[in-house]
Amino acid sequence: MELRRRIWRFSWPEARVIEVANTEFNTEKMEYTGTTYLRLAGSFLTLLKTDFGANRTLDNVRPVEHCPPPVALLVCQESRRYTLSQYCLMQHAKSAAYSFFLNPSRDTLWFCRELTGQPECQRDLRLSYGEQLDKITTVLVEEAEWAYCTPVWYTLYCLATLRGLKTIVLVYGAIDGVGNLITETTAPDHPVRAEKQRVRYRNLDMSTFHFRPWR
Repeated sequence: MELRRRIWRFSWPEARVIEVANTEFNTEKMEYTGTTYLRLAGSFLTLLKTDFGANRTLDNVRPVEHCPPPVALLVCQESRRYTLSQYCLMQHAKSAAYSFFLNPSRDTLWFCRELTGQPECQRDLRLSYGEQLDKITTVLVEEAEWAYCTPVWYTLYCLATLRGLKTIVLVYGAIDGVGNLITETTAPDHPVRAEKQRVRYRNLDMSTFHFRPWR
């Protein structure tokens, strides 16, 4: 049985990023008036290779890449039962089309910059998913957004409703003289900056911080 379980685990998707989307933007009211829902945007590594902070908005029609459900859910009863011990179905209250399988230990939630100024969309999320949101344990935050809003504001207005939150992944980037993002291999100061951030925010009660360079 252990060998079979290793095979099932090997077939599971790599860590993915979940984003918030909305189906309609009202140009007259200049606000989102459609259905707010969660969507698998792509793998964690894929998003880190893009300028997702500047390019992803609530009204993006498509994810960055297609994220099919774990294939082990469809192989046999044993593989499905074992996979469901690690994955849970996030069901949208209004439409099954906005439902997906979440792995709390692998998958990460990310709020685009627009969402911080759309409290109605944040309330819609809680109404649509309810206590299921408490299954999310990890959130991805851009350093620029974190610093601009201030950690206290961001925690209070964006993260406080996630009662199961354990980890904040703070992603930052450095810009060279030409305006290009500096990759991890050419930025020896990344570990130093990461440690400074860890020390700076160590007193925030709700969070365990992990830091990754934005490549």
